[in-house]
Amino acid sequence: NPFQEDAENIIRMMAVRRYMPWARVILLLLKAESRGILADAGINGDPGDSKLTILAADQFKLELVGKSIDVLGFAPLICNLCKSVGDDEDEGEDAEKPVWLKEYERGVGNELYEIELSPLYSDKRQAVFSEVVLDVLEQNGGTVYLIGLVELSTRENTKQILVNPGSQYPIKLTTSGIRTFGIFIADHRDRVQQCEANMVFLGHRERHNGHAGPRA
Repeated sequence: NPFQEDAENIIRMMAVRRYMPWARVILLLLKAESRGILADAGINGDPGDSKLTILAADQFKLELVGKSIDVLGFAPLICNLCKSVGDDEDEGEDAEKPVWLKEYERGVGNELYEIELSPLYSDKRQAVFSEVVLDVLEQNGGTVYLIGLVELSTRENTKQILVNPGSQYPIKLTTSGIRTFGIFIADHRDRVQQCEANMVFLGHRERHNGHAGPRA
């Protein structure tokens, strides 16, 4: 009974918050209608509540279907990123596999990682999003992709998630009170290489509006 399971999960969540009010809780519901139980308990699931995140499995699936109408292949992309796949043990047979299968197996091992951006991008380079994307691609040999940003306001304690915010979107300075994290696609967290101090910035130096970007 999905509604019974949801009710039991909600009770567990409330117990955790009662004894550990500072803990961040991610509540997964099977049915979106179970949000009514939260409302009856006085929990409105405010998106601004940084300590509680509520997800509904059936709602998420329908949103994937809807987004796939606009973006072909969106559903398999997200599904592949949300599950872990181990390495293929038959590595000796790679030479016999067709190219498309090799590329699929290489891509299906990728996952999403949220990692704080190097302050060099904002404070020294005053880089825009497209320049950081290209630098990450070059630094990692084309195996790591930056697809979005997460901006965390240390002053207001709010978070903004930006997927593909635009090629000319500026990376916020660290002195602005905003901590900026990158949303990366990679096969392992340790594979994500960013431009750090004493490294060459490999993003494009010419911007689309005609003026040159800052140089090292």
